[in-house]
Amino acid sequence: RLFRTPVFTTDLTFGFRRPVAKTECAFYFLLIGFFYFILGIILMIGLKPMTASLPVTGWLGIQPAFSLLTALCLIAIGVGLYLDGHTAVWVARIGTLLYAVLVILNGWIGIVSTHVPVAIFIAVICSLTGLGMVALLGIAIDRYAPENIYSQGVPG
Repeated sequence: RLFRTPVFTTDLTFGFRRPVAKTECAFYFLLIGFFYFILGIILMIGLKPMTASLPVTGWLGIQPAFSLLTALCLIAIGVGLYLDGHTAVWVARIGTLLYAVLVILNGWIGIVSTHVPVAIFIAVICSLTGLGMVALLGIAIDRYAPENIYSQGVPG
């Protein structure tokens, strides 16, 4: 037992046994949004030398824009949760569902449009990773507690 949590749990909510505070839930969205922002910047810089020698079109060409758009949406949801938690929870639920649909759609387009086995494998792995993040965000939204917890302070 590590940190008073069973090693093998029967449910996947081992990290979310307690209510998730407003700032913590917003932090999760901001963290994943920042990840997609960095990923989009790296893809833009990394694909630039490739486009000089051969044109990058189709699914691979839209990945930087997809990453940056996803980052913008997740960061906006995180800021909304931090500033106005009550109404933003509903928006975060819809945003998380939309994020899941876009991850599945992006992976499916990558699998269908790419005929290279290694690229198909990478598309599947990226989609499964994205769905894992969707699951964790969904769990955080389900455990959301709008009241102040511990050191969040008292609104004045």
